[in-house]
Amino acid sequence: MLDLVAWIESFRSTIEETFPNIGEHISKYEYFNKRPDLLQEDNRQIDMDVAKDSLAWANNMLWSVHDLAKDEFLYHTKEQTQEWLDRVYKADHTKNQTSEGRLTTSLCEDVYSLAGVQLRTIQERLTRRSEALVQAVGGVFKFEFFLLI
Repeated sequence: MLDLVAWIESFRSTIEETFPNIGEHISKYEYFNKRPDLLQEDNRQIDMDVAKDSLAWANNMLWSVHDLAKDEFLYHTKEQTQEWLDRVYKADHTKNQTSEGRLTTSLCEDVYSLAGVQLRTIQERLTRRSEALVQAVGGVFKFEFFLLI
């Protein structure tokens, strides 16, 4: 799901850089319409209005897929975080005692190591402008923070 979300965000970014006003274009094309005829009557030149309309439709449809995939990705990220944290909390952690008598454990390091792995994986695939990146980071830290309390 993460790769699908990242690909759609990359595609949309490229389309919007190439055609800056495509996001404002309301497509007349619908899914069950006949196939768009991209060539003009002479079959030698592209009909730019039809091409832009089709591109706007594809862009909008992909964004709908993006929203569904993002929701699924965030759900699975939450589930995976919960599963991994359950394992971390149930594990036997290294316990140390300093010369002053303070007791320490590796639990905190283990929890934040887990968060780091998840966040690096997500950050490597998504852009900084990604809404999914912000939501995933917030979700991982929120979930881990509440489990620490």
